[in-house]
Amino acid sequence: RILDISDSSAPAEVGVFDPESYTVWGVAVSGSFAYVIDANSDLRIIDISNPQSPLQVGSFETPGSSLQVTVNGPHLYVADNTNGLSIIDISDPTNPVLSSFLDTSCAYNVSLKEPYAYVADGRNGDGLRIIDVSNPQSPWEVGSWIDKDNSQNSTVDVALRGTYAFAAVYSSSSFERGLYVIDVSDPYTPLTVSNKITPSNTREIAISGLYAYAAVEDHGLYIYNITTPASLSEYHHIEYIDPIKTYDVAVSGSYAYVACSTGLKIIDLLPGN
Repeated sequence: RILDISDSSAPAEVGVFDPESYTVWGVAVSGSFAYVIDANSDLRIIDISNPQSPLQVGSFETPGSSLQVTVNGPHLYVADNTNGLSIIDISDPTNPVLSSFLDTSCAYNVSLKEPYAYVADGRNGDGLRIIDVSNPQSPWEVGSWIDKDNSQNSTVDVALRGTYAFAAVYSSSSFERGLYVIDVSDPYTPLTVSNKITPSNTREIAISGLYAYAAVEDHGLYIYNITTPASLSEYHHIEYIDPIKTYDVAVSGSYAYVACSTGLKIIDLLPGN
């Protein structure tokens, strides 16, 4: 769904692409194309040059049950669930081609900071995988991080700032779930430097400026000051009334865009200014 947010107080839907009624898990946008991952394990490449009439121009069935996607130049990096990381050549949007894949335990999400892909490898405590993708045809793992060796925990998202990775850890234990900060200055030996336990599971993380924004499933949006990564401090918390669940967050300018079980919420981060 494509929304006009020029008036942040009154977002308006201007266009819809419906991939045969499948659930859409992930979307990334670059230039005039949107790269959509649906629950049928398909990548769909959508021309959005005319937002009122989005048009599919290409597609690709990924090897696994893909969940999220990141675009970087002529390649897509797909968190392909139990198939791991799939890298797809999109230099011809009408004919995407699999460049390579790297088997991991359960890839939930992926972030890029060349020459590495950081994979939130969600199941059985496998944590964060750091993959050298300098050659997209031959990715290889250089390092990994595991949350306290706990086999019940899942790393479900990762965001990057400087030499730090911010990982969302999903856990049945109320003492371990939340936001973890990992020093990745040496990608071969990533190290935990701090963490913040959240009252329910953190689903997604966004980084903007000096702040990390955490979508906390049953407790809304948490905002942390990350000026000193080794000592996070809670800056603000916006809680929604149950049973609203918070699933994702993106930040642009002075607004946070929060995906909830009831739809989209736009949060003014500088009220009164």
